[in-house]
Amino acid sequence: MIEFQHDCIDERLARRRLLCRDVRTFCTSHLRQAQFRCRDHWQVTLGSNLLFDRAGLKELARVIANYSGSAARLGFALKLSAEAQRDYYSHNCVAEHGSIPLPVEARRSNGSGSSEIAMLDVSLPEMVTPIHFPMALTPSDCNRTPLALLLPYSCAHD
Repeated sequence: MIEFQHDCIDERLARRRLLCRDVRTFCTSHLRQAQFRCRDHWQVTLGSNLLFDRAGLKELARVIANYSGSAARLGFALKLSAEAQRDYYSHNCVAEHGSIPLPVEARRSNGSGSSEIAMLDVSLPEMVTPIHFPMALTPSDCNRTPLALLLPYSCAHD
């Protein structure tokens, strides 16, 4: 079983809205729907500045369920395509290896495992939309829209 905990919302998000709902209500409703099975029992703490939806939690749960190592604690980084990172996550701090640290930590409930923290990459499915520009202006490009929400809030433009 994977149990998600999200105790508080960052005060900078208190008056923000997602899909016409305040952030607290939005996140709480998606958290209630998040029930995922796993061979080990994990408690996952979501940071107060993390914006997420059920699909994002599902991707986190998939990565945790597929983890076969012995670490008692897991940390996470978001790996995105260059286009998605440019279009949707460019205001966030990006680590040297092209991933975005997520304010998420998972702990084995029984406390077993090594004391190290294993860092796992989380990928989000993306919808690819070609963008056809006039050839005289620039080459064609594509837009890659993540189909799940895992976004560490860092500034008013997020």
